[in-house]
Amino acid sequence: FGRHTYKKRSRRQPPGCGLMPAHIRPCPKAVVIADTSGSMGDKDLGLCLGVAAKVLKSLPDPRGLRVLVGDAAVQKAASVFRPEQVELIGGGGTSMKTLILEAVKEKPLPNVILVVTDGETDWPEHPVGCHVVACLTREDCGCYPVPRWIQKVVLHPKEN
Repeated sequence: FGRHTYKKRSRRQPPGCGLMPAHIRPCPKAVVIADTSGSMGDKDLGLCLGVAAKVLKSLPDPRGLRVLVGDAAVQKAASVFRPEQVELIGGGGTSMKTLILEAVKEKPLPNVILVVTDGETDWPEHPVGCHVVACLTREDCGCYPVPRWIQKVVLHPKEN
């Protein structure tokens, strides 16, 4: 993936040759939202850290990964460079709608928001302007259906 541009010289440019385009790979901006409400257990919180670790490994962004941690409100928002830097604080009620609406206020707008939750939450009624993925730590119970405009993925913990 990526594209070619003439704004930058190719690193394989031979001397005395015409200008060759460079290959560039833009780095998408991702935001991970970790649900730390009272209904989230240790396995669920471990999956939150696992998603953050996978994103950090796949995005070579020197600015780190933006992580929002919270329950009914944002408890902590920080750029992290290692999964150990994510502080899982909270423990109250649940409103991922509030955290998603807070994430779209980031400048620049994220390309993707990954919401790691058990699914026992409310969701925004309408699209928010960027791609949102609900990473459910439990099978969907149907009590709080994920809107059709949000992509849904069910995470399964690794069995030892």
